[in-house]
Amino acid sequence: MNTDSVELKQLTLKEVLVDKKLKIPPYQRIYCWKEKTVSKLLEDIQNIDEKEKYCIGSIILQKKNDENYDIVDGQQRLVTLAMLFLQLKLDTGISLLDETFEDSEAQKFIQYNKYIIENFCTRNNFKHPKQLLNSIILNVLILNDSSLDLAYTFFSNENSHGLPLSDYDLLKAHHLRYVPFEAQQKHLANRWDKMILSDKPNDSDYKLYEQALAIYIFRLRKWINFDWWNEGEKYNIKNEFEAASLIDSIPPFCEHFNYYEPIQ
Repeated sequence: MNTDSVELKQLTLKEVLVDKKLKIPPYQRIYCWKEKTVSKLLEDIQNIDEKEKYCIGSIILQKKNDENYDIVDGQQRLVTLAMLFLQLKLDTGISLLDETFEDSEAQKFIQYNKYIIENFCTRNNFKHPKQLLNSIILNVLILNDSSLDLAYTFFSNENSHGLPLSDYDLLKAHHLRYVPFEAQQKHLANRWDKMILSDKPNDSDYKLYEQALAIYIFRLRKWINFDWWNEGEKYNIKNEFEAASLIDSIPPFCEHFNYYEPIQ
């Protein structure tokens, strides 16, 4: 990897949230921070002094052009902070508030966390709310290379905040990088999210996708090929169903594969 394609900067929240147009790429998991995590972030920044600089960790952005950036890691924190500034009426110029969350589960988290933030602000005073954008700082790793391969590498290896990435989060991100059109990416991402968030059948301990991929197809492939596997190994499903990196073209909407093939 060319060192010019990656740079590390320490930026204020204003330089990230206001000065840059942030987008959430389709390969990201849905917004899903729970009340405990939201409250902890609010408590951490509530008493920041006017002249204090307070670092809230690291994020990863991918530069698309001079103004637009995709969020590779840090979506949950940045969306939560954008909602806080909306509540504090300090939201001018925060492009992330214009993002649409099409997934119904993400919409529920957004609605509930807006309620949590509103209640927190009603019960607590921020010491210097107008200074928060300049007082809060982030360690920002910027990917100047716009390739999806590079973004996926960092997404899969560096995504360290909130819930850990599952086999299915990584499979989604891995395969979307081969889809050339954004409309296709969004279509597939929405279908994948609906599948992952679907309810378990009443007569089963597993969701349908877990039955299909993790129990039946995974084992069929192993048995047919006389392969041994470690049941407790991390990312069994991800490693088994990843597509090869030599795919030159993808069928429309990528919705066909056979037992012997990687998912494409």
